[in-house]
Amino acid sequence: MRSVQAPEKDRPQYYVLNADYTRSFGRGTAGGALVAGLRSGALGYRLVLRARTPWPWLPGADPDLVGARRNRLVLSNLEEINPTTEVFERETRPLP
Repeated sequence: MRSVQAPEKDRPQYYVLNADYTRSFGRGTAGGALVAGLRSGALGYRLVLRARTPWPWLPGADPDLVGARRNRLVLSNLEEINPTTEVFERETRPLP
């Protein structure tokens, strides 16, 4: 994960995150600071897409595969399939 300084220096047009994976970042880590800065808008980005493909054709699927994936003990790696994706776009206005 890149540091919080990376968007200020490189200023990529988009950041694409696996939102499910970002929950594993600690608050005091570089990855945690980057995600917090993107989500709060402090780094000059705005959320333009949050998506996860629904699987309606999969009735009675394991909740690790189709559930919300929040605050649960997961005993499999099914949660790694079909993650929630967040796309942040760089704002056109200058940073304060």
